[in-house]
Amino acid sequence: MRTAREWTKATVRSEINRTSALGIELFVLDAGWYPGAGTNGPFDFESGLGTWMADPDRFPNGLRPLVQFAHESGMKFGLWVEPDRISLETIGQPGLADAAWLATRDGFNVTDSAGQICFGTEPRSVEVYSG
Repeated sequence: MRTAREWTKATVRSEINRTSALGIELFVLDAGWYPGAGTNGPFDFESGLGTWMADPDRFPNGLRPLVQFAHESGMKFGLWVEPDRISLETIGQPGLADAAWLATRDGFNVTDSAGQICFGTEPRSVEVYSG
């Protein structure tokens, strides 16, 4: 199992090579491809959740070259996302989630590091966000 910071262009290409040689039809890049993953340790997949972009340090050309490589290797490419769960550090950053969208208990998040978005509970804030 790869840890959060081990996903790079080189490691993903290596995994695509290994899995395509086995006849696998779908390669799915699991959690840890976004900026911030691994900040608090090798198995920290919560940091950076909700940025919805590839880590530019580890994937300087984005994920498209890896998608193309998977296709050239005879596989489809999938990407792990968890759209309802976000790192609290991303709340309020331009273009990212708003605090009004989060599920809370007695006004507090259930964990110290990640929040759950409640889709459809704050239609006005979503409407404002989407323009």
